[in-house]
Amino acid sequence: MLTKHSDRVPIICIFDKKTMPSLKNGIKEVQKFLAPRDITFGQFTTVIRRKLSLNSTESVFVLVEDSNGNGKVLCTSSDEIGVIHDARKNKEDSFLYFHITKENTFG
Repeated sequence: MLTKHSDRVPIICIFDKKTMPSLKNGIKEVQKFLAPRDITFGQFTTVIRRKLSLNSTESVFVLVEDSNGNGKVLCTSSDEIGVIHDARKNKEDSFLYFHITKENTFG
């Protein structure tokens, strides 16, 4: 897939069942994306927020799984997806794994 889409990054988003028991808009618990290498982490997070149709009082947290699977990190919104992919991609399948959770933050 990387040879066919060299300008894209394969991402698997895993949505937390506890904080998002009923996903809307056809979003599944595990969703796959091919994101452009040059978009920022903040832009990708905005796309996720739009797809989830969150209220203004809800916040979404996107954690990136470490390349060896030992933990999750929160990236800065200015990091490019391509740079994150090069540093944190899964060593076995070259996918980025994002773990997404929702929080009520304002009230």
